[in-house]
Amino acid sequence: MRVLHVFNSIEFSGAETMIANSIADFRALGVEVHCLSTGAVCGKYSDTMRDSGAKIHHIPIGYGRPSIRRLVRLLCELRCGAVHIHCERNSFLLALMARFCGTEAVLRTTHSVFLFTGRIRLQTIVARWFSRSILSVHYIFIGPSVSENETTRFLNTGQVVRNYVDERIYYPPLSPIERETVRRELCIEPGTFVLLSAGSCLEVKRHADILEAVALLMSQGIQVHYIHAGSGPLEALEVHCSRSLTVADSVRFIGVQKHMRRLYLACDCLVMPSEKEGYPMAALEAAACAAPVVAYDVYGLRDVVRDQVTGLLTSPSPEALANAIADLMSRSDRAEMGVTGHSFVLEENSRSEWIKAHIRLYAPHGISATHHSR
Repeated sequence: MRVLHVFNSIEFSGAETMIANSIADFRALGVEVHCLSTGAVCGKYSDTMRDSGAKIHHIPIGYGRPSIRRLVRLLCELRCGAVHIHCERNSFLLALMARFCGTEAVLRTTHSVFLFTGRIRLQTIVARWFSRSILSVHYIFIGPSVSENETTRFLNTGQVVRNYVDERIYYPPLSPIERETVRRELCIEPGTFVLLSAGSCLEVKRHADILEAVALLMSQGIQVHYIHAGSGPLEALEVHCSRSLTVADSVRFIGVQKHMRRLYLACDCLVMPSEKEGYPMAALEAAACAAPVVAYDVYGLRDVVRDQVTGLLTSPSPEALANAIADLMSRSDRAEMGVTGHSFVLEENSRSEWIKAHIRLYAPHGISATHHSR
């Protein structure tokens, strides 16, 4: 059978990387993966997705007739057994078109905690109800926080299928020598306590709080080195902030990195001061590599970080963040936290279980020969 995954644009993000890393598994189970970008551009991750074996399509979707005609034509040509929608924008229109074209299974994964209020909240409640009750769209929530928010804020119901972390890519150091080698390659001085953040430079990520925390630590004579992996609209502002706080010499901006495991091995902890998360991939990846996580006690992050067990959760402020980092630095059980985090990831975020759950949703009665690739 064919499955069409629909995105705003195909970017280097959690949903896209999980799909790309599981395409071979789906193919072995009789599923041909197609991906549709509905944004103005196809997306920077589309080539990687194509190289992984997905068929890529690009139709900028609005409410104009040409884009709708192109979408209907694509759906009719593909004759997909399932259409899997990953975007909030135009999700109702996409589900309606999928049903109009006779798609048997229409799924919608909610990847974030949407805090809509007022009229937008009411519109979302109605759209979710209509999609679920009239169009028979099956909702998937990537973690407990997303499920809780959808249930309480939008009166929505669905199934929790937790994001997975690929254990073939993210795993602890094979020996102390491997970690030391990576740190040496990154020119990290022996004994340096390394903080890492991994994510786009967006307001919701609050990377400026890390910079302020570094400044507070240094004012107390506590030396740390902060590696900032990622890029985005606020990157230049964050670089300027590091200079204005006079911590630029202790901060390294390295942009987007395709091979994150070596950074997780090199760091002493991942720092995530986000305002909210859906189900944070960076925290999962770091834990899989046995790195403890210091994070704000907010939606999403509290689903992944077990306070005092796999890392530390703290109230959202640079001062509290600095105190949590200092606390972690002084703890004798820091390495044990990393080991426990690795076990938690293997137990709760299995790649094979994620694939099985989606296969059951795509083809609850088994993969029919009608939908095998022609």
